[in-house]
Amino acid sequence: MKSKNSLFKKIRTYKLILLYITIALFLTCFLVLYLNRDLRNYVYSDSRLTFLCAMLWISFILEFTHTLLDLTKLKTLAQADHDLNRLAYLDKLTGIPNRYSCDLIFGQFNTPEKVAHMGCILMSISNLRIINETRTHEAGDLLITDFCTILESVGADYGFVGRNSGNEFLLIIDQCNNQKIQDFLDAFTIRIRNHNVLNPETPIHVSYACLLNDQIHAEKFFEFITRTYAKFHEGSLELI
Repeated sequence: MKSKNSLFKKIRTYKLILLYITIALFLTCFLVLYLNRDLRNYVYSDSRLTFLCAMLWISFILEFTHTLLDLTKLKTLAQADHDLNRLAYLDKLTGIPNRYSCDLIFGQFNTPEKVAHMGCILMSISNLRIINETRTHEAGDLLITDFCTILESVGADYGFVGRNSGNEFLLIIDQCNNQKIQDFLDAFTIRIRNHNVLNPETPIHVSYACLLNDQIHAEKFFEFITRTYAKFHEGSLELI
């Protein structure tokens, strides 16, 4: 990703320099002819020189146009590359980091020191199946979108927010403690309740489990996240 961005930047810089040089040469030749009347008359008096000058102007114009088109195409390619990377790393429905992004984040915490004071909150929408069955899947998708908007809005101040699977959402907090978890849950609960007041027909009910690595002392993030999932399935708590 970084090497690709660097390549785009280098090509763009090269094309801009080429464009500036073309403009500078064009203006220089124009000013030389414009300011030197004798030279201009001499060029016009000889059809061969006139032809060469005409070819020179055409070359300048073609080079300018070609470079400008290259810059436009490069901008389009860069935007397309950005969009493709966004699709690769972000969940299509919600716009938050997807499973692939979660795996990349997990891979970064591969030493006991990095995972030592980690905290994790695993959440799911406990009434999602009911909404899908009694209403429509579109209503369920809207519920997920609203939930993730709230989760990302509140969770961004605490750590990494991601959608690890269809109805499993993670908040990973570095240097975490019980107070941080409680502060997040309090703020998140208020936002969910506000949503439910405004949407009584499709409220969001949340199940969750929290785990601090200070409690279990896992040496690898995979072990830590596995224990979090085990705690969730053994007995998740109801937030709303």
